[in-house]
Amino acid sequence: AYGDSYGFWGLFIVVPELRGRRIGSLLARTTIAGLQARLAPGAAIELDGVPDQQDYYRSLGFAYGHRDVRMRGTADTETPEHEVVPLSSLPFEQVVAYDAAVFGTARPDFLARWITRPDGVAVGVVDGGRLTGIGAVRRCVDGAKIGPLFADDDATAESLYRALARSEEHTSELQS
Repeated sequence: AYGDSYGFWGLFIVVPELRGRRIGSLLARTTIAGLQARLAPGAAIELDGVPDQQDYYRSLGFAYGHRDVRMRGTADTETPEHEVVPLSSLPFEQVVAYDAAVFGTARPDFLARWITRPDGVAVGVVDGGRLTGIGAVRRCVDGAKIGPLFADDDATAESLYRALARSEEHTSELQS
């Protein structure tokens, strides 16, 4: 729950050997009830799910909103166009305000953890004293995952992406 007006439920998957035992249904209904208890009446709850389960999510009351795209490949690690700085070097309130404007609600607890992850790097672009983009990368089982990444324009997004892709090779340059 982010405040009392928005809840987000990350991807949930029941391992294949336990499917068909109604574990997913119990997990789903318990999670939804828990979020509803923490949120104001009528608050939005979103779910990150898999395409094959769209009919099931609809049966829980969810409607398709947008698609997450996950890609795998070799990253473009050319030098970023914009100067990219560690988010930890910026006033935390500025980071929270930027994220809230893009995400739709303030989530300071989430951001505090993302900025200080020991297995990740969080960066931003400041232009004319104004934060114009933020992004993070974290290690995963194989390689790294970039996200969240929010930017005011394509060039800033590209700079953030390149800096995050380079962070595996140049971690000390990006961490404070």
